[in-house]
Amino acid sequence: MDILGKIDEMRKARGWSMYMLALEAGITQSTLLNMYSRKTQPSIKTLTAICQAFGITLSEFFADGKEHAEGIAQNDELFRRIRTLDSEERGALLVIVKAMTDR
Repeated sequence: MDILGKIDEMRKARGWSMYMLALEAGITQSTLLNMYSRKTQPSIKTLTAICQAFGITLSEFFADGKEHAEGIAQNDELFRRIRTLDSEERGALLVIVKAMTDR
């Protein structure tokens, strides 16, 4: 598996820059840039942070198969649509999501 390629694919599907991924994952941009320039694999800690930024688990990251691909496609579609919302709409969506998940 090409881990760096998969991270890049998921990042681009969300329309994120390297800076945005680093920000969302809580890691430094230099960490990401070093991984790519040296073609080194991320540590488990770094990959876990990246997966959390993408809203997936490590097992989902490494899973192959149609169901996983469909789930990733749905996540990507959600991110694309959320980016089109204004701040008031995002606030309303957050209230709805919290109500759905805080059961």
